Amino acid sequence: MSCKQEGVKVVCIPQRGGTKAPEREAYEKSWEFKDGQRFRAGIEGRISVLFRGRGMNVSPKVASASSYGLQPPCSPTTS
Repeated sequence: MSCKQEGVKVVCIPQRGGTKAPEREAYEKSWEFKDGQRFRAGIEGRISVLFRGRGMNVSPKVASASSYGLQPPCSPTTS
């Protein structure tokens, strides 16, 4: 399902690879797309700071379970 179908007004995800159609090229050069990219880059930076500097890389439930030698809740399974 695409972002537009989900109701996103401005999609700021660049096209991956391939040759861009002229209308896509023009859209990615528009101010609204570039503004969205700047906002997205700022959010990514804030998330990174939270993970690195604030110790938010492990949820409290997982941290408390592992400190007692228990398996974390809802741990992903590998197949």
